[in-house]
Amino acid sequence: MMASHSPTGTTLFILDFGTAHDPNDPLHRGRLIRTTTDGTSFVPMIDSLYLPDSIDILRDDRRLYWTCMGISGAQDGSIRTCLIDGSERKQIFEPCFLNTPKQLVLGSVHRKIHLCDREGLRILRCDLDGSHAEDLVRTGDPSMMEQKSDRVSDWPYTGKRARFTGPRKAPIGDAGDGSSEPILTSRTALLQVIDKTLNVSSPSCPILVPPPYDVLARTLRDPIGLSLDLRDKKLFVADLGGSVYSMNLNGTQMRKMYEGQGTYTGVTLYRMDEVQ
Repeated sequence: MMASHSPTGTTLFILDFGTAHDPNDPLHRGRLIRTTTDGTSFVPMIDSLYLPDSIDILRDDRRLYWTCMGISGAQDGSIRTCLIDGSERKQIFEPCFLNTPKQLVLGSVHRKIHLCDREGLRILRCDLDGSHAEDLVRTGDPSMMEQKSDRVSDWPYTGKRARFTGPRKAPIGDAGDGSSEPILTSRTALLQVIDKTLNVSSPSCPILVPPPYDVLARTLRDPIGLSLDLRDKKLFVADLGGSVYSMNLNGTQMRKMYEGQGTYTGVTLYRMDEVQ
């Protein structure tokens, strides 16, 4: 069993996109990092990842799953998995099956992977080993040039779907600058959305969800990852600007935990005493 230096026994696994490390090969410098929620430990576990984006954990199995985007439209994305100590690394799916895998959510009851394939214009579900893959939603044919200009993002949560669609050059909710992305956390019926336009000073910025909504945090720099700790009522956010934050669920007591050691995307929380 992996030891944790956190007094609460709580660990954060964070994905570093990697593009800030090596200008000569920025696409293959992503990392999987193990940290603690008290900010006392920062341990890179796996490197040379190909633009990693989203991560989730199957707690009872002590196994992590994450997406590597690859290049948009190149159909070279992948899903990777390992145990929480970094061992037993595997790749899910054969090459060329996925286009640009983004958001990933694991279903612990039915032991399924739910995945958004952005340029693949679909959301799919499969077993944990990649078998029995099926498209739940497909909004076009990615091989047709006229449909590649559409950006469709679907996230399933508690049996429902949240759907955001619009031209790739100006996705809904970003004021035309590509600055918004819905972020889903599983383990709760609450759909948490990070709207990157919250950094814009204009009070009329579009928002991804209809009112009523609460703005929990501002001044984030391209936030990507979000994880909820419902027991301790904490929220953890990672951004591409290179920071990881913690705050209360209502946005108060925002604290910067890590800064300047990467360009962060996905984040997921693991607590040893929650494992059955």
